[in-house]
Amino acid sequence: MTTSREASMKFRAFCTSKKKDVWTKLIFTANFAKDIEKVYDVTTMLQSVQQECMVFALTHDVGTPDVYDCAELIFPAAMQKVVIKTLRPYFLSHWSIYRLINFNPNRKLDHGVDLNEAMYTEEKKQDYLRYLTDFNAFVHELKNGIMNANRHLNAAISLYIRELAAALVVYEMNAFGGELRCSWLQECMESLRQWADHITCQEAFHLISETIYKDVFELLSKNAYTMVAVDFPDKFRGIITMKYCLLKTNNHGREDLTAMLIEKVEENLLIASVDTKAILKSYAACVESLREMDSSCVVMHKVCGVIREYLKKRPDTVQQIITYITSNKKDELEKDMDGDYDLKETATSGRPSLEVEEELERESKSSVREVASSFGLRRDTSKTVRSAMMDEDELKGVNDDFLPENMETMGWEKWMPNPIDTTVGDGAPGRQGVDVFNMLVSVYGSKELFVKEYRTLLAERLSGSENKDPYFEKRYLDLLKLRFQYSELQHCEVMLRDVMHSQEVDAMIDAQKEAKLVPVSACIISSHYWPKLEVDKTETKMPVPLELAMVNYQQMFLDAKRDRKLNWMRSVG
Repeated sequence: MTTSREASMKFRAFCTSKKKDVWTKLIFTANFAKDIEKVYDVTTMLQSVQQECMVFALTHDVGTPDVYDCAELIFPAAMQKVVIKTLRPYFLSHWSIYRLINFNPNRKLDHGVDLNEAMYTEEKKQDYLRYLTDFNAFVHELKNGIMNANRHLNAAISLYIRELAAALVVYEMNAFGGELRCSWLQECMESLRQWADHITCQEAFHLISETIYKDVFELLSKNAYTMVAVDFPDKFRGIITMKYCLLKTNNHGREDLTAMLIEKVEENLLIASVDTKAILKSYAACVESLREMDSSCVVMHKVCGVIREYLKKRPDTVQQIITYITSNKKDELEKDMDGDYDLKETATSGRPSLEVEEELERESKSSVREVASSFGLRRDTSKTVRSAMMDEDELKGVNDDFLPENMETMGWEKWMPNPIDTTVGDGAPGRQGVDVFNMLVSVYGSKELFVKEYRTLLAERLSGSENKDPYFEKRYLDLLKLRFQYSELQHCEVMLRDVMHSQEVDAMIDAQKEAKLVPVSACIISSHYWPKLEVDKTETKMPVPLELAMVNYQQMFLDAKRDRKLNWMRSVG
């Protein structure tokens, strides 16, 4: 069919005259978007305009191209912002009623929402269902036929979904003290996807979903320092949510997060007024939390590297690290030795599901998980797996993909290139195979220095403490053996044997001594294996009863150990 220029101009003029009717009705009814009858009237009006335009086209021999080109006259592309603003009350009203129809108090999305029973009667439900049906007809009229507003709807629905997601996230965070659960976010996004499907705008959801994850990550990043360095593991849920957002957006915002964390660390942590013990606590929290958040461990190494360089400048760092490792987690270590190392490898796992995230939340405050993960242990069906302990200097310039321990377990089909923001020369196995213990020891830069300091501290605790516990120290040393070679800890092993043997000698002598003698407990050490102890060179005089008891102790020891000598160190102990 051909179209004369005169017929085409008449048709365009007719459509322009109808434009005013359409927009007047849409703008006026937007104030009553929840009224079912009003929405039905708008739908009827759109159908009427569609029919009138088509009848005019047929009676005036207007061709198909001109018919659909004239859609630009009613909903012009230049007025997209106006279209989005005008239709907003309609779709937000539809969302509220759609959510009422699908309300379920067992859902995380609806948990804690107080529903007015007067709004949820059977009669109301029927009205809501009718509204949804009529609204779909309204959307159909907008998307199809001469109106052809579909090019506007994708942009409009995308913005509405983003707005709804933002409102829901803020409400959830306010209700739960600033926390945002990963399982809740998954449920929220699924609900929005289903709503988009219901109004036949699936493409709009897919266009905006990644942007929503970016928005959530940016929102959580504002409090990232508190979550990772101060309140971990209490804020473990937020860490998992940020990890999920990184996975959904291909690590978008990771570089900005790294820069922000480094700035906050330098501003709040690496200052003279914060003692070394507090810095070490935050350092360990950063290692654990950032390792959970970013499975590539890029953020962890960059942020913790700044803290590590600062700690090297403090004179008491070495002593504080040993104390932190060997004392602060004594109770957890005792549970750890009696328990099971059944750990969830979240740092290297795939995308977290609802079940995985809930399980991680349950484990976040478990002392067994906290301590065992600090030592890089997990239960395996065949053997106990340990992280490699190597000096930093030994790894410089080495491609650790080809280290023997990595060659045994790494499949070529699973190999992935390093992220673009990784430090040049930083291999994935060495970067991802670290934990709190590795990172604390790395502050020294040398295993030998760590072992030396640990040996000195162990000597002080075994010789000068009234409450020394050689059996706990033995269990702790067994854990250290998983990280170090036996020869590196041989001196410590002998020191513990000396103390345990001394207790046996004490018991033997106490059973055989005369009742009138004062009980004596001695720590008999092998001088070659113990570090040099500070001894007062002046002769220390003991009370006579104690002197007699010490002479008796020495004599009974020499009778039992004829090939050994006993030299008292009176000022130690």
